[in-house]
Amino acid sequence: MKVFREKAMEKQFVYGDYEKPYGILREYVMELQSKNPGTTVKIDVETEPNLCETRIFKRGPFPGQILIAVGLDSNNGIYPVAYTIVETENINSWTWFLEHLGDGLDLNSSPNFTFISDRKKLYSLGILAVIEKLFPSAEQRFCLRHVYDNMNVKHKGDELREVVLCCGKVYSIPKFYRAMEKLKKLNLEEHEWLSKIPAKHWARSHFSGRELTDSLTNNLCEVFNSKLDEARDKPIITCLEFIIEYLTKRIVNVHKVVVKCNGSLSTTATTISENNKTEENKMRVLFSTADKYQVTGLWMERYVVNLKESSCTCRKWDIIGIPSQHVIAAMYDKMQNGPECGYHEA
Repeated sequence: MKVFREKAMEKQFVYGDYEKPYGILREYVMELQSKNPGTTVKIDVETEPNLCETRIFKRGPFPGQILIAVGLDSNNGIYPVAYTIVETENINSWTWFLEHLGDGLDLNSSPNFTFISDRKKLYSLGILAVIEKLFPSAEQRFCLRHVYDNMNVKHKGDELREVVLCCGKVYSIPKFYRAMEKLKKLNLEEHEWLSKIPAKHWARSHFSGRELTDSLTNNLCEVFNSKLDEARDKPIITCLEFIIEYLTKRIVNVHKVVVKCNGSLSTTATTISENNKTEENKMRVLFSTADKYQVTGLWMERYVVNLKESSCTCRKWDIIGIPSQHVIAAMYDKMQNGPECGYHEA
Protein backbone atom coordinates (compact mmCIF):
# COMPACT_ATOMS: atom_id res chain seq x y z
CA MET A 1 0.00 0.00 0.00
CA LYS A 2 2.90 2.33 0.69
CA VAL A 3 4.27 1.74 -2.80
CA PHE A 4 0.80 2.28 -4.24
CA ARG A 5 0.42 5.62 -2.41
CA GLU A 6 3.87 6.75 -3.46
CA LYS A 7 3.08 5.91 -7.07
CA ALA A 8 -0.19 7.83 -6.85
CA MET A 9 1.63 10.86 -5.43
CA GLU A 10 4.22 10.75 -8.19
CA LYS A 11 1.53 10.51 -10.88
CA GLN A 12 -0.25 13.47 -9.36
CA PHE A 13 3.01 15.42 -9.30
CA VAL A 14 3.71 14.63 -12.98
CA TYR A 15 0.22 14.83 -14.45
CA GLY A 16 -1.58 17.01 -11.89
CA ASP A 17 -4.70 16.61 -9.80
CA TYR A 18 -7.68 14.76 -11.31
CA GLU A 19 -10.38 17.13 -10.06
CA LYS A 20 -8.79 20.59 -10.37
CA PRO A 21 -8.44 20.55 -14.21
CA TYR A 22 -12.24 20.52 -14.49
CA GLY A 23 -12.27 23.96 -12.91
CA ILE A 24 -10.33 25.41 -15.86
CA LEU A 25 -11.81 23.21 -18.56
CA ARG A 26 -13.96 25.98 -20.01
CA GLU A 27 -10.95 28.31 -20.27
CA TYR A 28 -9.02 25.49 -21.93
CA VAL A 29 -11.81 25.00 -24.47
CA MET A 30 -11.98 28.72 -25.24
CA GLU A 31 -8.24 28.84 -25.81
CA LEU A 32 -8.41 25.75 -28.00
CA GLN A 33 -11.15 27.24 -30.16
CA SER A 34 -9.41 30.62 -30.46
CA LYS A 35 -6.25 28.97 -31.78
CA ASN A 36 -8.13 26.47 -33.99
CA PRO A 37 -11.06 28.22 -35.71
CA GLY A 38 -13.85 25.84 -36.66
CA THR A 39 -13.21 23.49 -33.73
CA THR A 40 -16.41 22.21 -32.14
CA VAL A 41 -16.46 21.30 -28.45
CA LYS A 42 -19.50 20.14 -26.47
CA ILE A 43 -19.53 19.81 -22.67
CA ASP A 44 -22.34 18.05 -20.86
CA VAL A 45 -23.22 19.23 -17.35
CA GLU A 46 -25.74 18.19 -14.75
CA THR A 47 -29.05 20.03 -14.68
CA GLU A 48 -28.58 23.28 -12.79
CA PRO A 49 -31.23 23.69 -10.07
CA ASN A 50 -30.55 27.42 -9.53
CA LEU A 51 -28.13 30.13 -10.58
CA CYS A 52 -26.37 30.20 -7.23
CA GLU A 53 -24.91 26.71 -7.45
CA THR A 54 -21.79 25.73 -9.33
CA ARG A 55 -22.48 23.64 -12.40
CA ILE A 56 -21.08 20.12 -12.29
CA PHE A 57 -19.64 18.29 -15.28
CA LYS A 58 -21.57 15.18 -16.14
CA ARG A 59 -18.53 13.34 -17.52
CA GLY A 60 -16.21 13.25 -14.52
CA PRO A 61 -14.33 13.71 -12.33
CA PHE A 62 -12.14 10.70 -13.07
CA PRO A 63 -11.10 9.26 -16.46
CA GLY A 64 -13.62 7.08 -18.24
CA GLN A 65 -13.99 5.81 -21.78
CA ILE A 66 -12.86 7.42 -25.01
CA LEU A 67 -15.32 7.13 -27.89
CA ILE A 68 -13.99 8.03 -31.31
CA ALA A 69 -15.29 8.25 -34.87
CA VAL A 70 -12.88 8.00 -37.78
CA GLY A 71 -13.41 8.22 -41.50
CA LEU A 72 -11.85 6.14 -44.26
CA ASP A 73 -9.94 8.34 -46.72
CA SER A 74 -9.28 7.74 -50.41
CA ASN A 75 -6.02 5.99 -49.59
CA ASN A 76 -7.84 3.43 -47.38
CA GLY A 77 -6.35 5.08 -44.32
CA ILE A 78 -8.16 6.32 -41.24
CA TYR A 79 -8.82 10.02 -40.74
CA PRO A 80 -9.92 11.20 -37.25
CA VAL A 81 -13.28 12.98 -37.23
CA ALA A 82 -14.50 13.35 -33.65
CA TYR A 83 -13.94 11.96 -30.16
CA THR A 84 -15.37 12.26 -26.67
CA ILE A 85 -14.59 11.26 -23.11
CA VAL A 86 -17.53 9.73 -21.25
CA GLU A 87 -18.04 8.15 -17.84
CA THR A 88 -18.74 4.71 -19.32
CA GLU A 89 -19.63 3.08 -22.62
CA ASN A 90 -23.40 2.68 -22.63
CA ILE A 91 -26.40 3.57 -24.77
CA ASN A 92 -26.75 7.03 -23.20
CA SER A 93 -23.15 8.06 -23.83
CA TRP A 94 -23.22 6.68 -27.38
CA THR A 95 -26.49 8.48 -28.10
CA TRP A 96 -25.04 11.75 -26.83
CA PHE A 97 -21.92 11.30 -28.95
CA LEU A 98 -23.75 10.27 -32.12
CA GLU A 99 -26.23 13.15 -31.86
CA HIS A 100 -23.42 15.70 -31.73
CA LEU A 101 -21.51 13.84 -34.45
CA GLY A 102 -24.54 14.09 -36.71
CA ASP A 103 -24.95 17.80 -35.98
CA GLY A 104 -21.27 18.53 -36.52
CA LEU A 105 -21.06 16.72 -39.87
CA ASP A 106 -24.61 17.61 -40.94
CA LEU A 107 -25.28 13.93 -41.51
CA ASN A 108 -29.05 14.23 -41.54
CA SER A 109 -28.98 16.24 -44.77
CA SER A 110 -26.43 13.91 -46.39
CA PRO A 111 -27.72 10.31 -46.42
CA ASN A 112 -24.79 8.83 -48.37
CA PHE A 113 -22.65 7.63 -45.51
CA THR A 114 -22.00 4.30 -43.82
CA PHE A 115 -21.19 3.13 -40.29
CA ILE A 116 -18.97 0.10 -39.75
CA SER A 117 -18.43 -1.38 -36.32
CA ASP A 118 -18.46 -4.49 -34.18
CA ARG A 119 -21.89 -6.08 -34.63
CA LYS A 120 -21.91 -7.80 -31.24
CA LYS A 121 -21.16 -4.58 -29.38
CA LEU A 122 -23.81 -2.72 -31.35
CA TYR A 123 -26.41 -5.28 -30.34
CA SER A 124 -25.28 -5.68 -26.73
CA LEU A 125 -25.35 -1.93 -26.06
CA GLY A 126 -28.42 -1.22 -28.16
CA ILE A 127 -26.45 1.20 -30.33
CA LEU A 128 -27.81 -0.32 -33.53
CA ALA A 129 -31.29 0.98 -32.74
CA VAL A 130 -29.85 4.41 -31.91
CA ILE A 131 -28.10 4.64 -35.27
CA GLU A 132 -31.24 3.55 -37.10
CA LYS A 133 -33.25 6.19 -35.25
CA LEU A 134 -30.80 9.07 -35.64
CA PHE A 135 -29.68 8.27 -39.19
CA PRO A 136 -32.41 6.24 -40.94
CA SER A 137 -30.78 6.71 -44.36
CA ALA A 138 -27.36 5.50 -43.27
CA GLU A 139 -26.03 2.12 -44.34
CA GLN A 140 -24.47 -0.14 -41.75
CA ARG A 141 -21.69 -2.65 -42.10
CA PHE A 142 -20.44 -5.17 -39.61
CA CYS A 143 -16.73 -5.89 -39.30
CA LEU A 144 -16.19 -9.25 -41.03
CA ARG A 145 -13.49 -10.25 -38.58
CA HIS A 146 -15.86 -9.67 -35.66
CA VAL A 147 -18.60 -11.59 -37.47
CA TYR A 148 -16.30 -14.61 -37.62
CA ASP A 149 -15.08 -14.13 -34.03
CA ASN A 150 -18.67 -13.97 -32.79
CA MET A 151 -19.52 -17.38 -34.21
CA ASN A 152 -20.38 -19.88 -31.51
CA VAL A 153 -18.54 -22.77 -33.12
CA LYS A 154 -16.56 -24.93 -30.72
CA HIS A 155 -13.68 -25.81 -33.01
CA LYS A 156 -12.64 -22.93 -35.20
CA GLY A 157 -9.91 -23.63 -37.69
CA ASP A 158 -8.14 -22.15 -40.67
CA GLU A 159 -10.45 -23.85 -43.16
CA LEU A 160 -13.62 -22.48 -41.58
CA ARG A 161 -12.07 -19.03 -41.26
CA GLU A 162 -11.01 -18.95 -44.91
CA VAL A 163 -14.45 -20.02 -46.11
CA VAL A 164 -16.21 -17.38 -44.00
CA LEU A 165 -13.80 -14.70 -45.17
CA CYS A 166 -14.33 -15.82 -48.76
CA CYS A 167 -18.09 -15.38 -48.34
CA GLY A 168 -17.50 -11.79 -47.36
CA LYS A 169 -14.70 -10.92 -49.78
CA VAL A 170 -16.08 -12.08 -53.15
CA TYR A 171 -17.61 -9.32 -55.27
CA SER A 172 -20.25 -11.08 -57.34
CA ILE A 173 -23.47 -12.61 -56.04
CA PRO A 174 -23.02 -16.00 -57.83
CA LYS A 175 -19.58 -16.37 -56.20
CA PHE A 176 -21.11 -15.45 -52.85
CA TYR A 177 -23.68 -18.24 -53.06
CA ARG A 178 -21.01 -20.74 -54.12
CA ALA A 179 -18.94 -19.75 -51.08
CA MET A 180 -21.98 -20.02 -48.80
CA GLU A 181 -22.73 -23.48 -50.20
CA LYS A 182 -19.17 -24.51 -49.37
CA LEU A 183 -19.67 -23.23 -45.82
CA LYS A 184 -22.91 -25.21 -45.58
CA LYS A 185 -21.12 -28.43 -46.44
CA LEU A 186 -18.32 -27.63 -44.01
CA ASN A 187 -20.47 -26.60 -41.04
CA LEU A 188 -24.24 -26.52 -41.32
CA GLU A 189 -24.77 -24.88 -37.93
CA GLU A 190 -22.50 -21.94 -38.72
CA HIS A 191 -24.03 -21.59 -42.19
CA GLU A 192 -27.46 -21.19 -40.60
CA TRP A 193 -26.10 -18.71 -38.06
CA LEU A 194 -24.38 -16.58 -40.73
CA SER A 195 -27.41 -16.70 -43.03
CA LYS A 196 -29.47 -14.90 -40.40
CA ILE A 197 -27.28 -11.79 -40.76
CA PRO A 198 -28.36 -9.79 -43.85
CA ALA A 199 -25.55 -10.07 -46.38
CA LYS A 200 -25.79 -6.35 -47.22
CA HIS A 201 -24.16 -5.66 -43.84
CA TRP A 202 -21.02 -7.80 -44.23
CA ALA A 203 -20.56 -9.20 -47.78
CA ARG A 204 -19.03 -7.20 -50.65
CA SER A 205 -21.29 -8.89 -53.16
CA HIS A 206 -24.33 -7.23 -51.58
CA PHE A 207 -22.92 -3.74 -50.95
CA SER A 208 -24.88 -1.00 -52.70
CA GLY A 209 -21.77 0.71 -54.06
CA ARG A 210 -22.72 4.22 -53.03
CA GLU A 211 -19.79 4.41 -50.55
CA LEU A 212 -17.18 3.48 -53.20
CA THR A 213 -15.17 1.38 -50.77
CA ASP A 214 -14.92 -2.35 -50.24
CA SER A 215 -13.69 -2.14 -46.66
CA LEU A 216 -14.80 -5.17 -44.64
CA THR A 217 -13.25 -4.60 -41.21
CA ASN A 218 -12.66 -1.88 -38.65
CA ASN A 219 -9.17 -3.16 -37.84
CA LEU A 220 -7.56 0.20 -38.57
CA CYS A 221 -9.94 1.89 -36.16
CA GLU A 222 -9.07 -0.57 -33.40
CA VAL A 223 -5.35 -0.05 -33.97
CA PHE A 224 -5.95 3.68 -33.80
CA ASN A 225 -7.99 3.31 -30.62
CA SER A 226 -5.27 1.22 -28.98
CA LYS A 227 -2.79 4.08 -29.48
CA LEU A 228 -4.86 6.19 -27.09
CA ASP A 229 -4.54 3.73 -24.19
CA GLU A 230 -1.79 5.80 -22.64
CA ALA A 231 -4.13 8.78 -22.33
CA ARG A 232 -7.04 7.02 -20.63
CA ASP A 233 -5.80 7.17 -17.03
CA LYS A 234 -4.60 10.79 -17.12
CA PRO A 235 -6.37 13.91 -15.81
CA ILE A 236 -8.86 15.38 -18.26
CA ILE A 237 -6.74 18.16 -19.80
CA THR A 238 -3.61 16.00 -19.93
CA CYS A 239 -5.71 13.32 -21.62
CA LEU A 240 -7.10 15.80 -24.15
CA GLU A 241 -3.64 17.18 -24.91
CA PHE A 242 -2.32 13.67 -25.52
CA ILE A 243 -5.17 12.93 -27.95
CA ILE A 244 -4.78 16.25 -29.78
CA GLU A 245 -1.05 15.74 -30.21
CA TYR A 246 -1.50 12.22 -31.52
CA LEU A 247 -4.28 13.22 -33.94
CA THR A 248 -2.22 16.15 -35.20
CA LYS A 249 0.68 13.83 -36.01
CA ARG A 250 -1.65 11.46 -37.88
CA ILE A 251 -3.19 14.27 -39.93
CA VAL A 252 0.28 15.60 -40.82
CA ASN A 253 1.31 12.11 -41.94
CA VAL A 254 -1.79 11.91 -44.15
CA HIS A 255 -0.87 15.20 -45.80
CA LYS A 256 2.67 13.93 -46.39
CA VAL A 257 1.23 10.94 -48.25
CA VAL A 258 -0.99 13.26 -50.32
CA VAL A 259 1.99 15.39 -51.33
CA LYS A 260 3.86 12.32 -52.57
CA CYS A 261 1.00 11.22 -54.84
CA ASN A 262 1.67 11.51 -58.56
CA GLY A 263 -1.40 12.57 -60.47
CA SER A 264 -4.96 12.97 -59.23
CA LEU A 265 -5.29 9.51 -57.66
CA SER A 266 -4.21 8.38 -54.22
CA THR A 267 -1.36 5.89 -53.83
CA THR A 268 -3.77 3.01 -53.18
CA ALA A 269 -6.02 3.90 -56.12
CA THR A 270 -2.99 4.20 -58.40
CA THR A 271 -1.68 0.79 -57.35
CA ILE A 272 -5.07 -0.86 -57.95
CA SER A 273 -5.39 0.81 -61.36
CA GLU A 274 -1.88 -0.22 -62.43
CA ASN A 275 -2.47 -3.82 -61.37
CA ASN A 276 -5.73 -3.91 -63.33
CA LYS A 277 -3.94 -2.59 -66.41
CA THR A 278 -1.47 -5.48 -66.31
CA GLU A 279 -4.39 -7.94 -66.26
CA GLU A 280 -6.40 -6.44 -69.13
CA ASN A 281 -4.22 -7.99 -71.87
CA LYS A 282 -5.40 -11.43 -70.72
CA MET A 283 -9.02 -10.57 -71.57
CA ARG A 284 -11.00 -11.17 -74.75
CA VAL A 285 -13.52 -8.49 -75.67
CA LEU A 286 -16.69 -8.87 -77.72
CA PHE A 287 -18.63 -5.79 -78.77
CA SER A 288 -22.35 -5.84 -77.96
CA THR A 289 -23.77 -2.32 -78.30
CA ALA A 290 -22.34 1.17 -78.25
CA ASP A 291 -21.47 1.00 -74.56
CA LYS A 292 -21.79 -2.71 -73.71
CA TYR A 293 -19.09 -5.34 -74.05
CA GLN A 294 -18.72 -8.99 -73.20
CA VAL A 295 -15.33 -9.65 -71.63
CA THR A 296 -13.97 -13.19 -71.21
CA GLY A 297 -11.26 -13.83 -68.65
CA LEU A 298 -8.35 -16.23 -68.50
CA TRP A 299 -10.52 -18.98 -66.97
CA MET A 300 -13.27 -18.44 -69.54
CA GLU A 301 -15.48 -16.59 -67.06
CA ARG A 302 -17.62 -13.95 -68.78
CA TYR A 303 -18.57 -10.47 -67.65
CA VAL A 304 -20.72 -7.71 -69.09
CA VAL A 305 -19.26 -4.21 -69.02
CA ASN A 306 -21.55 -1.20 -69.38
CA LEU A 307 -19.39 1.87 -69.91
CA LYS A 308 -22.34 4.25 -69.91
CA GLU A 309 -23.57 3.12 -66.48
CA SER A 310 -20.05 2.60 -65.05
CA SER A 311 -20.86 -0.99 -64.23
CA CYS A 312 -19.40 -4.47 -64.62
CA THR A 313 -20.98 -7.74 -63.57
CA CYS A 314 -17.81 -8.56 -61.59
CA ARG A 315 -19.04 -5.63 -59.41
CA LYS A 316 -15.57 -4.31 -58.57
CA TRP A 317 -16.14 -1.09 -60.52
CA ASP A 318 -19.57 -0.70 -58.96
CA ILE A 319 -18.31 -1.09 -55.39
CA ILE A 320 -14.96 0.72 -55.26
CA GLY A 321 -15.32 3.12 -58.19
CA ILE A 322 -12.06 2.03 -59.84
CA PRO A 323 -12.33 0.34 -63.28
CA SER A 324 -11.59 -3.38 -63.08
CA GLN A 325 -9.42 -5.26 -65.58
CA HIS A 326 -12.56 -6.15 -67.54
CA VAL A 327 -13.57 -2.50 -67.78
CA ILE A 328 -10.08 -1.40 -68.83
CA ALA A 329 -10.06 -4.09 -71.55
CA ALA A 330 -13.40 -2.80 -72.86
CA MET A 331 -12.14 0.80 -72.76
CA TYR A 332 -9.02 -0.11 -74.75
CA ASP A 333 -11.15 -1.96 -77.26
CA LYS A 334 -13.38 1.06 -77.76
CA MET A 335 -10.37 3.34 -78.13
CA GLN A 336 -8.70 1.10 -80.70
CA ASN A 337 -11.68 -0.05 -82.71
CA GLY A 338 -14.44 2.43 -82.06
CA PRO A 339 -18.10 1.42 -81.65
CA GLU A 340 -17.91 -1.37 -84.24
CA CYS A 341 -19.25 -4.92 -84.05
CA GLY A 342 -16.97 -7.89 -84.02
CA TYR A 343 -14.56 -9.92 -81.89
CA HIS A 344 -11.27 -8.41 -80.79
CA GLU A 345 -8.29 -9.47 -78.72
CA ALA A 346 -7.84 -6.82 -76.01
